Amino acid sequence: MVVTRPKRKKYKASEIAELSRRFKEVAEALDENPKEVMAHYQARYIAEKQKQFFDEMIAEKRKKMAARQQQETQFSHGSEGTQ
Repeated sequence: MVVTRPKRKKYKASEIAELSRRFKEVAEALDENPKEVMAHYQARYIAEKQKQFFDEMIAEKRKKMAARQQQETQFSHGSEGTQ
């Protein structure tokens, strides 16, 4: 199974540190707990990735089943002519 991933920007350590600092400032300005906000988005990210993975896995299984059924159909049509 091939998992395709879109190109994403590679962040430098200094950019990550700056984004984290700004995130904390904004969350605190909005009177929110930064750790709670991060936990919420991490949980959403995990759920989204799991769904994506399972959807791809199911699609691959369906392709294999369709190919197997097509082969069985061709085999059964071929054996009908020899009887």
